[in-house]
Amino acid sequence: MAQSANGLICDKNGKEDFLSKENWQIFVDKAKEIGCLIWGRTTYEAVSSWGSGYLKQLIGVRKIILSRSKKLFLPMGFEQAMSVSEAVYNLESAGIDKALVSGGSQTNSAFTQAGLVDELILLVNPVLIGEGKGIFSGLDFEIGLKLEKITTEKNEIIKMVYKVLN
Repeated sequence: MAQSANGLICDKNGKEDFLSKENWQIFVDKAKEIGCLIWGRTTYEAVSSWGSGYLKQLIGVRKIILSRSKKLFLPMGFEQAMSVSEAVYNLESAGIDKALVSGGSQTNSAFTQAGLVDELILLVNPVLIGEGKGIFSGLDFEIGLKLEKITTEKNEIIKMVYKVLN
């Protein structure tokens, strides 16, 4: 998850303008490495608003959009799951045992609370935002982490990789 230095993934209007293109490239590389991506509907709509060039970079990656909406129309190459359990079932049925869950805050919380997250990758950007959404929201949980690696990426982005302990 890309975030501000104070842990916000978007501003109060849902905008992620503070994120650099380097964040996106790190994300795309990881999605291609894993081969499967899960987003919530709001995250999908936010990225779609950036222009089709961004989504085209994810060709070859299985893309699942988590949404309870029965009126969600997705382009070719995207699929919908109505719940975490449906997404997991669809992946397991296809023989897939790993996915990149990358937002938004409710999707992150749902997968984490279900015990389905084994690694957390944070891309901390050198910016502070007064109001916005955090990485997690909507559910109550506490998860222990073990820091595995810290690197400095382009544009002074700090990449932290944590192993989930429980």
